[in-house]
Amino acid sequence: AVVSTQSTGVYHEGIFRKCGSNKRMKELRQLLDNHGNMIDWGDQEVFNVHDAASILKQYIAELPQPLLTAKHLPLHHEIAKLNDSEKRLKCIRLLFLMMPEENRIFLKMLLVVLSEVAQHKEENAEEKTEERE
Repeated sequence: AVVSTQSTGVYHEGIFRKCGSNKRMKELRQLLDNHGNMIDWGDQEVFNVHDAASILKQYIAELPQPLLTAKHLPLHHEIAKLNDSEKRLKCIRLLFLMMPEENRIFLKMLLVVLSEVAQHKEENAEEKTEERE
């Protein structure tokens, strides 16, 4: 779901705001549960980006532990207080190395997707600037 959202969905409006179809999401969830990384997203025309984004949100909500573990929460708070952005970035990188490997891998993929979505905010904005006025 992360790969699909990243590669094809960054231009769609309301990527994470709009929900996917419950029927398609159920089918996609079963497909992911049964085949995982073996899905050829290039051949998938049944599911859209909102289906994939909704499944991603479900997956995150169902994690048994938060991605950013409570064990390191005080460090996150202290790093956020740093004024020197270069030092803050170095500390964040070190903190990520302390995370469980599976959390780190997933968080890295998630941050790439969110970065791509942010880079295309003009195309995928939930509300256009003209509509707000």
